[in-house]
Amino acid sequence: MTEARHAYSITTMRADPLPSKPQLSVFVACHDFASWNQSNDGKFADLSKLGLLLTASASAPARLLHQDLSTLESDVTRASKASGNPQRAKEEMTLTAVYTVERDCYSVNPGP
Repeated sequence: MTEARHAYSITTMRADPLPSKPQLSVFVACHDFASWNQSNDGKFADLSKLGLLLTASASAPARLLHQDLSTLESDVTRASKASGNPQRAKEEMTLTAVYTVERDCYSVNPGP
């Protein structure tokens, strides 16, 4: 077995210490997203809760969930800057992104 494939030291056969950086987690990201989604009461253009969404995105591994959370962040920011009819259209785009992230989270944790 090679060192590149396993995190073991050849001379001591003990596991190397874990990296000090916290591991990214789909489950943490989905939990933080759910908290954001529940806290905004359908007001997706409200930036006051954006911190929860940013935390969710930062927790997600660099895969589809991370990409979809990043898209949602952008949509929320754009919707908050729009007004009138453009804001309504941006909020609808944001709602679509919310559904996409919900689907991503469900696909990794379908529940009972």
